[in-house]
Amino acid sequence: MFCSILFPDDHQIPHKEAKSEPSYFKDLNLAQIIRPILAGYKAYQLDGGFLTPLDNLNIIQYRQDIMRDLENDELRELISSFCKTVFELNTFVNQTRKILASNEADQNDYLARGRMLDFASQYCSVIIETADGLKEKLILSKGLQSFTDYLDDYQKSEKLITLKTSVDNLKKELSTVHYCMLIKNGAIRVRKYEDQPDISADVRKLFTRFQQGNVHDYRHKLTEEPRADHVEVAVLKLVATCYPDIFSDLSDFCTRNLEFINPVIVQFSREIQFYLSWLNFIAPLKGKGLPFCYPRLSSGSDRLYDLNFLTLH
Repeated sequence: MFCSILFPDDHQIPHKEAKSEPSYFKDLNLAQIIRPILAGYKAYQLDGGFLTPLDNLNIIQYRQDIMRDLENDELRELISSFCKTVFELNTFVNQTRKILASNEADQNDYLARGRMLDFASQYCSVIIETADGLKEKLILSKGLQSFTDYLDDYQKSEKLITLKTSVDNLKKELSTVHYCMLIKNGAIRVRKYEDQPDISADVRKLFTRFQQGNVHDYRHKLTEEPRADHVEVAVLKLVATCYPDIFSDLSDFCTRNLEFINPVIVQFSREIQFYLSWLNFIAPLKGKGLPFCYPRLSSGSDRLYDLNFLTLH
């Protein structure tokens, strides 16, 4: 059973992690290396992983094996993309959940509910795609193999299958929603679409007569999605009156699935950054030809370690 990508067993996970740099960090100038890494990954809270010393060879070997696997560019890219998506989705879901919780007096915030449905759809897709993708990769480490098995079991679980089925059915229902919107004198009216003629093609045809030669596109590309949430919420409330059953199903879906993201997978998406952040940090140095190595550690009664270095490929 997978528990952590940092520790092979539950009982090895420390109850308390270091939050400040050990004294030897200054002596060995390790702070100059670790601080930039932590500064670039603040959202993932990696301090404990880098600042807590290990004296267990089993854990050290566990981590070295994972690091070796992640040197494979294709595997690292697959896992990196997966974890970035999961971590961001978890952040967005938490934000949306707070909106829904603070909006109890107004049960008709269908914009937030629609976003929750979209997050659930993305979540199901990335779980299935990554689970299938990992099965095609050569993975030798106990940690990543254990997670691969866990993710494969999860994608086949009744919980995820039920979630995906609900998402697909609801998206199919929502695809049948068509409406007309009349905007006049600052007021908006909404009604069901009932085969009214689409005049957009006629408008485009009318203005083509003024086009002469190649025309420069002066449209400004927005770097962010334009937001007018209060308007969208109001419009969706009106649309919901035209399709009460479908929007009721949307509300029921969100009520049932406020906690749809698997916490073990969220934890993995955070912890794996311990490895990815280091590999990203040394990549420019490796690109310039500088060699890196894994120390082969052994312990004895004298508590000395035999440093036999294995060069990275």
